[in-house]
Amino acid sequence: MDNDCFTVVALLHDEIKNLELQLLQYQQGIGAGPSEWQVLRNRINLLKEENHLFAEALGKIAEMPNDTGSHLLAQSMLSKRDPMEALHGCFAERDALRAENDRFKNFHYSMPSEVIDSFTGENHYLSNFYPVDVTYEGIVYPSSECAFQAAKTLDLEERVKFTRMNPGDAKKAGRKLTLRSDWEDVKLQVMWEIVYTKFYQNPKLIGKLLSTYPKVLIEGNTWGDTYWGVCKDIGSNHLGQLLMHLRDNYREWYSSQGGFYAD
Repeated sequence: MDNDCFTVVALLHDEIKNLELQLLQYQQGIGAGPSEWQVLRNRINLLKEENHLFAEALGKIAEMPNDTGSHLLAQSMLSKRDPMEALHGCFAERDALRAENDRFKNFHYSMPSEVIDSFTGENHYLSNFYPVDVTYEGIVYPSSECAFQAAKTLDLEERVKFTRMNPGDAKKAGRKLTLRSDWEDVKLQVMWEIVYTKFYQNPKLIGKLLSTYPKVLIEGNTWGDTYWGVCKDIGSNHLGQLLMHLRDNYREWYSSQGGFYAD
């Protein structure tokens, strides 16, 4: 086994260790806050690129002559890990990572029967367009949509204008704002804070939210929003994920207090 092959095996071993660590962190991050989700998604994208390195290394190892077995065994003893076990582990880790990545990236699947995929009618309270006062950063807005659109700017005078708008007008006005420089980095966290505030400040809505368990909440839409919702079975459904995360938090809290909630 030449030096190049040893280098490939060593590199593969190191990359597998890194993948295991990243995957462990990913699994522990499930159910964490939105800021952690973004970090995890960035890591997943990087790991997908690293899969090409794994494939290249696996290809080189597969081309090794049979008489390199003793060298592989020696390498295994030095690393205290069976190379074949490492290779099988690589495939398993890769497949698991791809599956998790697909789940986070897109809800591109057949809808389960236990699902709420429209925030209208009796489920309108799940929508950001639902008319309910939300006090965010010291200003009272007539809906969470108004609060979210106002948060796109740091100009307080501009924010106050959104307190006199309906949700539809607020959404249109938000598109015309000069966005704060960090908006793309903070918008998911801002949405989480506003959704949390909406329910915390309006306790009657908490009971309704809890009553949806264990249904999957999907902000289904026809206007092409695949970031906050799902359109034509494709989308990240961030709003739905935030609502389910909040629901889980309240269920856990009530359970710890020996309280009751709607199942």
